[in-house]
Amino acid sequence: MSKYILLLLILTGCASSPSDKKILNAPLAESDDENAIHALCYSHLYGDDGAQKKCENFLSESKILNMPLANIWPLAESGDENAMHALCYRHLYGKDGAKKDYEIAYKWCKKSAEKGHNSSLTLIAEMHYFGHYIEQDYAKAFENYQKAANLEHDHAQLVLYVMYEKGQGIEKNLEKAKQWLKRSARNGNVQAQRLLAK
Repeated sequence: MSKYILLLLILTGCASSPSDKKILNAPLAESDDENAIHALCYSHLYGDDGAQKKCENFLSESKILNMPLANIWPLAESGDENAMHALCYRHLYGKDGAKKDYEIAYKWCKKSAEKGHNSSLTLIAEMHYFGHYIEQDYAKAFENYQKAANLEHDHAQLVLYVMYEKGQGIEKNLEKAKQWLKRSARNGNVQAQRLLAK
């Protein structure tokens, strides 16, 4: 069993026993109910191999972003890249109980980006682009946006369009700008889709 699942079980109080014994016996494969997920984690802890995927999905980026700040710190410190990204995001923008702190944001963005997290690469690029905590540097911003864009981050792709169009951190190239705009739109970026529709 993953150490992250075990940590989640401890943090959620599911490690000793679930509060509702009926949940353990219910068909849970498609459930998004938090208690059901905890019960699945409990089942996995005690040998139910089918529960592992649902437990790991509970620790996905979107779930971690919605966790209380106090629960995210231990996950980030244990190496979970989604938790690292959550700390980066929350401290960069001062969201969900985190104070706006560019130094803390940069620390966690860097750690998550080193693991290849495309959203953290995008936020590191943003910090270089705007000069938050670190010196403004379009070339470094471009480098990080490009890494994230190559990992299919649609916002990073949109920013590459802008940077190629304006010649920020890279030589101006309208053909490449258009290619990145189209790729961003294909990946679902609404703003890119609107720009293409004009």
